[in-house]
Amino acid sequence: MENSLAALDTTTIDENLVGSISQILNEHGIPSVQWGNYLLTLYGVPSIVDSIDFIVPDSLIPNATHALQPTGLLACTEPSTCTAIAKNRASPIPKSHFHIDSEFTVSLYEQSTTLWVLPSLTQSTQSVDIISASDSRLPTKRPGRGHGRFRNTTFPVQIPTAHRLLESYVRSIAIARRGSYVGFFLDMITYVEEHVDGDGLLDVSGLEGRCREFYEGFIGFRKTYYCAS
Repeated sequence: MENSLAALDTTTIDENLVGSISQILNEHGIPSVQWGNYLLTLYGVPSIVDSIDFIVPDSLIPNATHALQPTGLLACTEPSTCTAIAKNRASPIPKSHFHIDSEFTVSLYEQSTTLWVLPSLTQSTQSVDIISASDSRLPTKRPGRGHGRFRNTTFPVQIPTAHRLLESYVRSIAIARRGSYVGFFLDMITYVEEHVDGDGLLDVSGLEGRCREFYEGFIGFRKTYYCAS
């Protein structure tokens, strides 16, 4: 199957590029959900973005990689020095990735390592777990904050709801080996508390019971810590 978008326009890193990648995956029958720091910016979290990340079903990682190969994205030619897959990387390593340049990547993550508690992703997955990146409940762009929601003209991009995003971070800590990305996930939970929950965008009641208990304890600890400082 050929892409209707023969080559991606990577001159500008913006929502059009994100939407175009989503469209290519969709045309190849591959459901996807946006992930990573670019996702955080949609929720108003001020973030440094050095990659466009997507989650796809585990079995479709090879298909997704193949679909993106002829789009002008660059293969990784120096894996031994690539920061996207470095062993000392602070955040989880993607299953597959491409380069736009030496500092910016497009990465694919398996659902089993990110949103494994959700049902298998489909191409029409909008529910209490998955929403559109242009959903009106998302914030608009604000000075000093993240990108905010996408325009309705962008090809549909799916993202996890705020409470499912937070749950993923909490559950990742629960299964992490000692020292394995725990600091990263704690940072992500802090960002959610300060910017997403702080803006009233998090439905805490939607969290699974143990995750909600962890989150409420996390907030309580932070308040106690800062009051004592």
